[in-house]
Amino acid sequence: IAVPDTMDFYYSLENVKKSDIKVSESKVGGFKTYKFEHSMVKSIVPEPNSVPEQSLYPYVEGSTFKDQTYLSAWLSKFFKERIGTDETMKKTVDAILSGTVDSEARIALLYRYMQENVKYLSIKMSVSSGMAGHKATETFANKYGDCIDKAILFASLLNYAGVEAYPVIVMTNGNPKPLYGKLGVLSGNHAINEIHLDGRVFYLDSTSTTYRYPYWRSDDHGVFAWNPLLNKVSLIPYPDPEKVYQEYSYDIKLDPSGSALVVENAVFRAHFDAGYRDMFMAANERERGAFFARNARSYYPISALADYKIGDLSDYKNDLFMNSTYKSAGVGDIQGNYMIVSVPEKYDLNFASLRERETPQFFETTFGKRNEVVIEIPAGYALAGAPDPINIDSPFIKFTGEYTFKDNKIIYHSAYYRKKAIIMPAEYGEFRELMLKIAHFIKNPVVLEKR
Repeated sequence: IAVPDTMDFYYSLENVKKSDIKVSESKVGGFKTYKFEHSMVKSIVPEPNSVPEQSLYPYVEGSTFKDQTYLSAWLSKFFKERIGTDETMKKTVDAILSGTVDSEARIALLYRYMQENVKYLSIKMSVSSGMAGHKATETFANKYGDCIDKAILFASLLNYAGVEAYPVIVMTNGNPKPLYGKLGVLSGNHAINEIHLDGRVFYLDSTSTTYRYPYWRSDDHGVFAWNPLLNKVSLIPYPDPEKVYQEYSYDIKLDPSGSALVVENAVFRAHFDAGYRDMFMAANERERGAFFARNARSYYPISALADYKIGDLSDYKNDLFMNSTYKSAGVGDIQGNYMIVSVPEKYDLNFASLRERETPQFFETTFGKRNEVVIEIPAGYALAGAPDPINIDSPFIKFTGEYTFKDNKIIYHSAYYRKKAIIMPAEYGEFRELMLKIAHFIKNPVVLEKR
């Protein structure tokens, strides 16, 4: 790498020991030349669900900027020119927020306005519009823009509403992390908003269309946010899986033949909520019915859908719910005087199929799921046995599961929370062992005996 000898040059060696790299410098003809040599690089064997390859291979990245200070000042000039409101925008915000005093409620209303009324569409002709967007007044008038356009506009609306907000640059979490803090880098593929409220700092992404406040896109979780206006880089946290989870409940009325009437209820939060809203909005009635029919068969293959219901897709004040009723054969497997019953509980554990890993295991974000199953025992049968309770609490996973018996009903409770989004190779063995214990517990059936 050659730079004019009048300029400073900074570099960072990544994914490699400094002692394994030979670095030499020379000055010739008004240039400083930096030479980096590395040999015998260990090959990386691709593994499923791994981090981006650039996060694994040795590489060098250089910059003529020591940190983000100059770049923040440069980009802030554009941001300051573009953030602002005109009279039409002010009247619109006043109408949206009329009678709403609570700051969080005001943010939620403007978040919904941005998602419903400003379409995601990118039309760029210059570096400045590409990096800093168009003026908020233009995006507001056009009712379309890309991520930075929408971040500039959303910050403008929030600031007028009395909420401190900034556009920030991020690199979404399916990509290598930028070297913010190590070098000054103009790096990022997305723009979202940073909100400061009552001593808290949190993030919102208005490029989607179906997210409820205070949730935001999962590919923005666990990434660095560069705030040029504050010349600050912050790490966006992963959500607590014990607060953001899917919740399922089942009422199963089992008959002596092993068939059952199943009533399934589900409530979704965060990106689960947004994903299902988006899917159901795009689907017609026939496609929705097909979804619920497939869902019924996912646990009990011989199932016939009787009815289903979806919550109001336009209601963004409450979590989305859906429920369905289906008749299923073979819920109980008759073996002589015994009936073997499995609860509708399963997890895709393909990510734990490798015995060991050489690369980190990547999940986009944390995960949570809670389950309750109530099984009404058929006449003529009694409970003969059920799996022992399980309780796991590790740095990676928290899982509890238990069966209780009351009033001729089997009641099953479970709660699964994956706390981490990236499992390092040294952690994988323990992580996999815990997942296998969970799988064993789930697959162990309940046994009923004929009186």
